[in-house]
Amino acid sequence: MDGEDYIDELDNEEDNEMKENQENNKIEANWTTILHFLKEKQREHEMREAEWMVERQNLIREKMTLESQNRALENSNIDCLRRIKMLEYALRQERIKYARAANGLEGKLNILEDQKDMSKVENLPERPIIQRAQGHQSILVKFLEEIGFEDVFSTADVADIKDLFTKATSSLSKNQELLKTVSRIEEEVKRKIFQEENKKETLEEQFKQIRGSDHQKNPSDGKDSEASGERSNDAENQEEVLSDASFDSVQRDDQSSTIIEADYANKMSPINLKHEFNVHLDSVRGVQFVGSLDCMASVSEDCTVKLWDVKLMHKNMEDGFGEGIEFKGDPYYTLRGHTGPLFRVTGSKINDQIIYTAGNEGIVRIWKVPDVEDVDIFGQGLDNNDFCLGILNGHNSEPIWDLKHHPTLPFLLSMGADNSLCLWRAFSEMDENKRDNSGELQVHENLVQRFQCKTPTACDWLYSNHCFFIAASAEDYLSIFDQNSGQMVVEINTLDNSKLPFIERQINSIVCHPTTDVAITGTENGSWSIYNLTNSKCIKQIVNAHNEGISCVALSANKHHFYTGSHDGWIKFWDMRNFKCFGEVQAHERKYDEAVMSMMVHPNHPVLVTCGADASIKWFETDPQHFPSATK
Repeated sequence: MDGEDYIDELDNEEDNEMKENQENNKIEANWTTILHFLKEKQREHEMREAEWMVERQNLIREKMTLESQNRALENSNIDCLRRIKMLEYALRQERIKYARAANGLEGKLNILEDQKDMSKVENLPERPIIQRAQGHQSILVKFLEEIGFEDVFSTADVADIKDLFTKATSSLSKNQELLKTVSRIEEEVKRKIFQEENKKETLEEQFKQIRGSDHQKNPSDGKDSEASGERSNDAENQEEVLSDASFDSVQRDDQSSTIIEADYANKMSPINLKHEFNVHLDSVRGVQFVGSLDCMASVSEDCTVKLWDVKLMHKNMEDGFGEGIEFKGDPYYTLRGHTGPLFRVTGSKINDQIIYTAGNEGIVRIWKVPDVEDVDIFGQGLDNNDFCLGILNGHNSEPIWDLKHHPTLPFLLSMGADNSLCLWRAFSEMDENKRDNSGELQVHENLVQRFQCKTPTACDWLYSNHCFFIAASAEDYLSIFDQNSGQMVVEINTLDNSKLPFIERQINSIVCHPTTDVAITGTENGSWSIYNLTNSKCIKQIVNAHNEGISCVALSANKHHFYTGSHDGWIKFWDMRNFKCFGEVQAHERKYDEAVMSMMVHPNHPVLVTCGADASIKWFETDPQHFPSATK
């Protein structure tokens, strides 16, 4: 019994300890312990949420990487297919061309007729048979009889085909008539809108004239009379190109729609497409006219320089052939020697048979352009070494973004990605003895000066002082250098582009006016600016002039207007006297967010040539009669 009592006592002690622990636990469960418990649970939840967010970000990053790789593969596949089609087309054209040349046949070398003109479809079955195929016709008929297909050329099938063609042409003519009526209605509406705007402008001008006359009649205020006299003088000076009286204040517009005034009442366009060249296999980055030879040189990212006969183009324009369609001719010669994409080409007025090309290799090649009469297109190929006069190497194998020859002096300016601008002595006959066995010129003898510039993007020579040149940078700075001293003379900053991102502040193109000390720039944010280089101030800036970045700027032949080309595929025409847009045309298609790459105005003919990322060169004919006059 004693053992049982001992066990009962132990059980009672354990029960008492459990009760004490429960009481202690009840005592410890206060507000502090509850808050501590909740904080611990909250920390655990935050840790789990942070781990989940990290895992989610990693998955999103992997997804974006895979999507970008997929898009890159799709773009490369599309580009490869396009190049394959272009190569197949080029091979067919070359085979047809050489076959006809070997057989001594004359006429058009391209037997692939343009299928865009559907009005001539009904005449297709009645085309004459080529003379070469008549000798084999009897043999083919005999073979078909042996096989059992002698009824292939039945007259009933031909009649059915003619019926189908007549139905197609009739439906097409109906659609064309409908489109003509719609376009006629649109033109009438636009004409009415334009007339209303003109009425509004005339009323505003009359109101301003009335106010000006009131100020002039008031004899008590001499300041107002002086101001009205200044306004009248300014109105008279507007006939001159960018007179100094209009340089006093900076003007800025935020919407391009407020300054674009298209003359819808006049149906004639100031520019018309005449020819289109689709010979290059990749983006065309630059064109240059060679004066004495009447030819044009084009450089492309396919590493080639192609030479075109300008006389043939003018002859086709006078005869009315190829107007508004693809030009069927070929370049009369192709210069090869570069191993990387080409970005720029320039020439000299002193020795206008010499051109300079540069690109991704970081070298400048000097070419002597052969005459059209000296090249036999169907004969034996010539050696490119006969035309490459030398190589200028001074940018440490970095890409060369811009290349400009001096307008009057024998100097060449190159601008590279190594943050340097090199001033070269242009090629002359004395340089023939300075080449080594590889054909490379002695760099230390032809390199005159080296200038350092932070991230240069474009450059041009100043016409007011031929010893100065201007360079634009990616940070929207304009720097003027003296080629004699090798120092920077002036640095110009823009108005308030510091608020924009770095990529949008980049200046892509700069052009200096030949008669006025001003420079026109085009930036990546789609705006253009005009700067007075005398007082380093901005005269005019048009924001959102294009929907995409402006890639090139060119002056017209009369120097009163200028053109801007953008990566949105459009070219716009601007009047420098009132800073208004008086026309636009869609020139090139977009490829990899690029469109218009460069422009060139012919010095002697009303011609504008553009090149783009769609591997095409377009030849536009400008009509000066439809340009704004000095009175507007």
